[in-house]
Amino acid sequence: MGRYVQYFTTPFTQQQVAEGFSHFMTSEGFTLTNVKGEQVWKKGMGLLTAPQYLKLSDLGGTYVLEAWIKFALLPGVYVGEMGINGAFGAIPKKLLKDRVNSVFQGLQAQLISAPANNAPAQQYQQPQQYAQQQYTQPQQQQYAQPQDMQNNGSN
Repeated sequence: MGRYVQYFTTPFTQQQVAEGFSHFMTSEGFTLTNVKGEQVWKKGMGLLTAPQYLKLSDLGGTYVLEAWIKFALLPGVYVGEMGINGAFGAIPKKLLKDRVNSVFQGLQAQLISAPANNAPAQQYQQPQQYAQQQYTQPQQQQYAQPQDMQNNGSN
């Protein structure tokens, strides 16, 4: 029951990826936080709204998206992490899985297996600065963007 981890590439630049991801996460109500030394996006707390986490890392042209939900034994007492697959905790997992799919669609992600060199991920250190800027869609598009990114990006 570990984190969901997916490697991918995208036709967008590193800055476009960081800006688009940050804009999407803030529009979904996530906040950037530090959890055990990791910069992650978090939403929710407690039993009814299980904490959801997403983390985007850059391997220099290849990206890693991690997604997980904290499992609560008691309110505020978390005993582990769950990925986005499986029947246990199906409703919060479905919500997070839909967000993961929206990220992949918005970034026109080409999913790949782990890179052969397994280079350490370079995490975006200050993505919050991008959250304050308006996201503009790159001119070259291969697929239609999710409706929520189009609407939020035109504000």
